[in-house]
Amino acid sequence: MRVLLRLNDGSDFEGAKRQISAEDDVRLLYVGSEPLRVREYFSEVLPPERIVAVKDVGVKGLDEYAASLMNPVSGGDTSTADTKKIAVVSPLPPVNSGIAGYTAELAEGLVKFYDVDLITVQDTSDVTSVPAGCTVRSVSYFRNNYGRYDRVLYQMGNSGHHAHMLKLMRTCPGAVVLHDFYLGHLMAWMQYMELASDYLTEAVLFSHGIGGLRYLAENGHEKTMWHLPANREIFSGSVGVLVHSEYARKLAERYYGGEYSDRVRVVPQVHRESEKTCRESARKTLGLSGSERIVCSFGHIGSVKDSVRLARVFRNISGMRLIFVGGHTDPAYEKLMNETIEGTDIVVTGNVSDETYADYLQAADMAVQLRTANRGETSRAVLDCMANGLPVIISADGAMAEIPSDCVKVLDGDCTDELLAAAITELMDDKDKMEKLSANGRTYIKKCSPLSAGRRVYEELESLYSEDCETHFDRFLEDGAEDIRKLDDKGLERLTKAVIHCRSVIKRKYIYVDISVVYRTDHRTGIQRVVRSVLRGLATGRVDGHFIMPVYIADAGGRKCYRKAPEYAAKLITEFGGKPYMDELLELEDSGDIIEPCQGDIFLGVDFDAVKVYEAHREGLFAGWRERGAGVHFVVYDLLPLRFPQYFPHYAESVHADWLYAIGMSAHSLICISAAVADELKEWLKTNIPECRARVGWFHLGADIDASMPQRGLPDGAEKFIAECADTATFLMVGTVEPRKGHYQAVKAFEVLLDGGADARLVVAGRFGWLADETVRAIENSRYYNKKIFWLKNAADDYLERLYSASACLLAASYGEGFGLPLIEAAQKGLAVIARDIPVFREVAGDNAFFFSEATASGLAQRMADWLRLYEADNHPKSGAMGYLTWDESTAKLKELIVKY
Repeated sequence: MRVLLRLNDGSDFEGAKRQISAEDDVRLLYVGSEPLRVREYFSEVLPPERIVAVKDVGVKGLDEYAASLMNPVSGGDTSTADTKKIAVVSPLPPVNSGIAGYTAELAEGLVKFYDVDLITVQDTSDVTSVPAGCTVRSVSYFRNNYGRYDRVLYQMGNSGHHAHMLKLMRTCPGAVVLHDFYLGHLMAWMQYMELASDYLTEAVLFSHGIGGLRYLAENGHEKTMWHLPANREIFSGSVGVLVHSEYARKLAERYYGGEYSDRVRVVPQVHRESEKTCRESARKTLGLSGSERIVCSFGHIGSVKDSVRLARVFRNISGMRLIFVGGHTDPAYEKLMNETIEGTDIVVTGNVSDETYADYLQAADMAVQLRTANRGETSRAVLDCMANGLPVIISADGAMAEIPSDCVKVLDGDCTDELLAAAITELMDDKDKMEKLSANGRTYIKKCSPLSAGRRVYEELESLYSEDCETHFDRFLEDGAEDIRKLDDKGLERLTKAVIHCRSVIKRKYIYVDISVVYRTDHRTGIQRVVRSVLRGLATGRVDGHFIMPVYIADAGGRKCYRKAPEYAAKLITEFGGKPYMDELLELEDSGDIIEPCQGDIFLGVDFDAVKVYEAHREGLFAGWRERGAGVHFVVYDLLPLRFPQYFPHYAESVHADWLYAIGMSAHSLICISAAVADELKEWLKTNIPECRARVGWFHLGADIDASMPQRGLPDGAEKFIAECADTATFLMVGTVEPRKGHYQAVKAFEVLLDGGADARLVVAGRFGWLADETVRAIENSRYYNKKIFWLKNAADDYLERLYSASACLLAASYGEGFGLPLIEAAQKGLAVIARDIPVFREVAGDNAFFFSEATASGLAQRMADWLRLYEADNHPKSGAMGYLTWDESTAKLKELIVKY
């Protein structure tokens, strides 16, 4: 009697296994969280075609699905009027493409579950090897009858055979079997063939953001095609993606984070078990001696297959003959191969027919299939060897490393030429091992049969389509309009959140970077430099699964909102790509669009617009973001208006406190720019907002000015002034002129120092700040003004960088700072540092600065004189050992924090 076992996560698996062993005809249906583990667990007692294990997604209809399993498929056609209709879009035989043959084999299995139409751009009358029960249709037929299909499955590879599918998927979406994870060659082919003027550029931008464009501009098309997948369109525009290895699935996680993880499924590569033929007959056909020990390597010859290395190793192996069954694709590599095999009996067959290829599989004693890099594809040649019972040695690379070690001989990743030669010789001499690999390989291939692979594809397709939020949402709108009217307020709230979640599944994820102040007016202050640097670091680095978008706070309908500012991001692109790349970004994103955050988006408040952020908090803007599943994070630069209110305008203390309250209640995390600030913030929150649940972290800022989108331009006379600074012991102060920075004490101290006969000069580089009238009078009324004491009010970043290089030391006299960016900028240039002894300067500089704590002008003058004596004797503290980060490193730490929290 036929028995159907229904299992879930709470079932007794051991008991089920015992029951299966006691019954003659058992089918197993599992709906739960770990279908792959369940398939593996029960594979010992049930063949794969009797196990259906799907992920529990809370979808109705599984009873019908289970009932269908009570009538398992056999060799005959089981299509009925209720059978779902599927369109499989693919190149087909006789096209010279491995995917064409794959589709023909897979279709043999799919016809047991679906009414199958094979969709091809070829002339349908030219198609060969059409499985029984399948109908070949044209693309135009498919497009005109798309609505008749219940399921659509694209077979996507990295060649021109698939070019038509990219456009077709946009209007006729479906699931995709992604045979090659990297699609750069396909995108480039479309661009070169002028099917789309900038297809590779657009694909790189859409898939990898501004960082991808930077790589393209710096490395060119060829390297980009190999280095970047450029395939996000496949993931974002499909119901789901099927791949043939866990390695390929992890590549999706690597490049896109968890954005598509629920819609990427692993299915076996389909492959028939080959019929055994006569080895001697195959050798006779190929003209090979019956006594020779033949080793073959199958497939195209090239650097990825490490073909030259294998040939080089065989120059030192006796008693065996190496035959490369395949042709060259790279003339330069062909020349290198010819030089390597010259004077040996190594053979390169060139491209061969399918029949000759099959003869070599039967004639060989062993195969060696090496890889130097894996780009997500599964080696068809390795499966060919296993299907023919041919023992094969493989590299432990990518998807090949997932093949069980009792089916193939796997080389270590650091295998030398000597170890490779030894592995080949040892296996050839071990007949028992050869026979075991042969038998186990054939057993493994049975799991890849058209029926088994077809069933797995069927299971995953049904699961993907049942989970497709877009499909269910559209049906809900069609069928449930009357029910919506009956919902109460709580029901509507739940529905709204569900709709947001559904739409967010298919929406690209963003990190929204607040640049509000910089966007309106870049004052070129320290905070604005950080904003520019962080934006550039995020946009041009890798943030897996997120696209970077600068935003600014604005008003809409009397309430605060954030709007997109892609034109500001485009400024980054012009640094390394030029206007065409900028245009691509502006076409992709509309400036001024109001942000509608979705689950998985991240907001990063890196600019400081305290009043507007407080107002936004009071209006519930950030609470709304959190309810939608977006992460909210703010960078905290300091608590200085609270610690030193005397150095700030009268309103600054209350504004800063309100801002801290707003972000403390709104954010998932508050990220400080130093450990010292983090400690101060924790204490303040404990005292003032005990109910705050935001996590507090910290990172250090970067030092490379070039990475901050610097302002350029030297004024007249700058070169002469820089040269004079280099000839004299120049003390450089960098930062806005305001009381907290200690300029007044420094100027008065320098007058004392100069009165004592010191040969030195003081250069103040910083714009006019608040409450600075007394300091400005001290500078401009000094008898040394523009002689030994200078004030550069609008020094551009490149001018400042030159001054760092020309000066003797940086004088950091601030009474309080959040970090002290000039210290590490100075250290990067090897410039000595004289700093006030405050905690954050100790944190940043360690023992690599000359510290002072004197509060009077005369006291500081004495300390500067002490430093000059050490400087003249070259005994002053050097800044070279001061640890500092580049902006790329700094931003990487910030990324880690916002993703972690």
